[in-house]
Amino acid sequence: MVRLGEYSLNLVGAGGQLLPEVQHNGRAYAVASPGDPFTVRLAQRPGYSKLDGSHRMAKLFMDGVYVGYNKVFEKPRFGDFEGFLKAGDAHGTAYQSFVFSKPVETAAKQVTGLNFQEGSIRCQVYRAQFTGDRAALPRYYGPDSTNESIAKMPEGKKFFLAPSLTTGKGELKLGSGFDTRTFIMLDGGQPTAELELRYETAATLLLRGILKRDNPAHRAILQQFPDTAEREEGEENDESAAGPSRGAASGAGRKRPLKQQQQQAQRQAAATRAFDEDDEVLAAKRADKVLECDLTAEGEGPEWRAVQKTVHGL
Repeated sequence: MVRLGEYSLNLVGAGGQLLPEVQHNGRAYAVASPGDPFTVRLAQRPGYSKLDGSHRMAKLFMDGVYVGYNKVFEKPRFGDFEGFLKAGDAHGTAYQSFVFSKPVETAAKQVTGLNFQEGSIRCQVYRAQFTGDRAALPRYYGPDSTNESIAKMPEGKKFFLAPSLTTGKGELKLGSGFDTRTFIMLDGGQPTAELELRYETAATLLLRGILKRDNPAHRAILQQFPDTAEREEGEENDESAAGPSRGAASGAGRKRPLKQQQQQAQRQAAATRAFDEDDEVLAAKRADKVLECDLTAEGEGPEWRAVQKTVHGL
């Protein structure tokens, strides 16, 4: 939830539940999945301040795109933006619901910083004055397109710093007609409040270090989404499965079989043997003998001795 003065902004899922959120460096992030429909809710807290006789008008932008209509508050309450306006007049309206969408990279956009418009919801609140009623209301139309593309990240830039979600147009919804009352904006048309809420997938927020597995509240959020929940359960299973095998491996290291000890002793001897005419291996060969390693010796290193070759008859 983003809260500024008497206002708060959050996202509502298809079942009426508020989407989980996390705060990081002064920003609020709603956590969501592609394909899920949602509603944007602006609330004005009752009792926070007295209205001065003026109304409050809210204007909403999704990924930098104006949704095509405003909401007017007459008293402390909340208002839901359900989608992009398709068309509407005094007799009825049609909206296309908000739905989270996977963005498409395009070369038509350039990265000028990491403060992307995509993946962002911005709401401006104005003071407005009622001026009268209109006998006739023209037919209004919403935006032709949404902002569902992002600039391709340059080579060397981390891909997860770019938004992994945008807002697209979902199913068509019909509503009642627009209010025929007219208003003018006060304060020179300047907003009295501007709220911004960003939204992302749990996996991307995990890669950015905004969601952390060792934080119990964050862990509860991660468990709500299949990609991050499966990953965590898999890691827990890997750890439980790997525990005994690592213990067995360390135990085997403490007590190696005799054959492994012999092989190691031979490698150590080969690595430290001097290659000159007085080499003990060459001396043993001259005497038609072989070298044996005494692993029962009390010294730190292996002890070698030359013994006569054993000849086996057929």
